[in-house]
Amino acid sequence: MEIKKCCLFTTIIFVFQTCLFGQYEIQSVPKEKVDITDGFWFSRLMTNHNATIPHILNNIQGPGYLQNFKIAGGYDKGGFVNGTANSSDDIKVYKYLEAAAYSGALFDDKELIAHTDALWDTVLAAQQTDGYLCSRFILGEEDRKMNRIGYGYQMYAAGHLIEAAIAHYDVTKDRKAIDAAIRFADLIDSLVGPGDEKIQDVPGHQNIELALIRLFHVTLNEKYLKLSKFFIEERGK
Repeated sequence: MEIKKCCLFTTIIFVFQTCLFGQYEIQSVPKEKVDITDGFWFSRLMTNHNATIPHILNNIQGPGYLQNFKIAGGYDKGGFVNGTANSSDDIKVYKYLEAAAYSGALFDDKELIAHTDALWDTVLAAQQTDGYLCSRFILGEEDRKMNRIGYGYQMYAAGHLIEAAIAHYDVTKDRKAIDAAIRFADLIDSLVGPGDEKIQDVPGHQNIELALIRLFHVTLNEKYLKLSKFFIEERGK
């Protein structure tokens, strides 16, 4: 049993180092190379496209969620509207945008893709000039913005923003969302990391680490890999 545990641990370390330091021997299969045309997974994909994604859209049009982006972007007036118990409303919007982009591409649903593209305009109108984008701290609690990165789902939201923006860019080749995600990632990188002059803290939830690795694959900018590595190693101390 101990030998098996040792082998598993060694494999995990090898995979992590391979991905992080430039070997890239393990690659995901591009979605264009996979066709699912029948069976269990095709029925699940159809249900996701025809029922789940419309249901989520209806949900995020309720109090909070998209409403907070509209307020932060100047389309509506008011303060932060708490749509959930933990103020993670932005994340639900990003997960919808990511899922709708990929499903729209899978089923060649141009109307859905166009709709998500329009929603991105609403979301990105809330982004601040320094790249920051988290509606809760734009509309209130500004004294806690980026000084306690483990607080209030800030890094968790940033990670989901990056993932959704990559999906939008992958499907449309439009750069507006990915460029916004890069600006937020650059802000985080400028403030967080090793060194006495930076914040040395970890996110409340692991998510941005994987998103930063994916952002590296899109941009080939190694600072995103290094920031991901910092978060992982800092958490392990």
